[in-house]
Amino acid sequence: MRIFRYTILGLWLIGCLPAVCRAAAAEPLRIGTEGTYRPWTMADANGRVTGFDADIAQSVCRKIGAQCSFVVQNFDSLIPSLMRGGRFELIFSSLSISASRRRQIDFSVPYAQMQNLFVVRKDSPLAAIKDKAALFAALKGKRLGVQNATTHAFYAEKHISAADLRSYDTFDDVLMDLANGRLDAAFADTAIWSAYLAKPENSRRFTYVKVVIPMADDPATLGGGVAAGLPKGADALRLRINQALCALAADGTVKRLSEKWFNGSDVSVPCAAGAATAAP
Repeated sequence: MRIFRYTILGLWLIGCLPAVCRAAAAEPLRIGTEGTYRPWTMADANGRVTGFDADIAQSVCRKIGAQCSFVVQNFDSLIPSLMRGGRFELIFSSLSISASRRRQIDFSVPYAQMQNLFVVRKDSPLAAIKDKAALFAALKGKRLGVQNATTHAFYAEKHISAADLRSYDTFDDVLMDLANGRLDAAFADTAIWSAYLAKPENSRRFTYVKVVIPMADDPATLGGGVAAGLPKGADALRLRINQALCALAADGTVKRLSEKWFNGSDVSVPCAAGAATAAP
């Protein structure tokens, strides 16, 4: 027994066993997320976080050898908290890259790309509209629900200002008012709507408007893809996150997780050559 202990000690002094080294080197990394934007991120009563973003974040943490935990708070407080520091080191929370956000924080490479849709009741006259200009005109005075501080809110404020825009702290609140008839329409990404309408109780009552709004329609508000958010100047961490995300995209992990959470839809984004080491 004594010889065994000395052997382990000797290995530790020389460089330690690989498994022990990895455990000892695992750094704590706190991730800010919202927890109510299903199925991107969901937090239960015990604080356990699941969803597409949670799986992506945990996959990244395994790649970089970090021990990650989640900090759950309202979406509109995530960027201010990251900028102040102290609560978490990065954000994984369906965070789209936009010009206004770039002035506040840095971003990883994008790992998802979304299109955006309006959902209405099946008996709504809005359901038959197929032209964007006609839809925006028809939304004049109508109650349109969006989540506060999201790209959808920014887009609606800029392009559909004639609507009666209703902004909510969580998307669950948007869905509640839509279901209770207090909204005429709601605007969000296709991934969250595909999961919502996959449930028969929802698809019986609600449908997409046949007008798709891609991110390219207005990158200034809708952004250039979903990415991790990091504090300004956290270049070493950003490089590690980028390398991990590019590896996960290349080996099909992001695609697999996307199809798992988004009813078979693939929202993954391949990394362009040199993207992992590019400037923020």
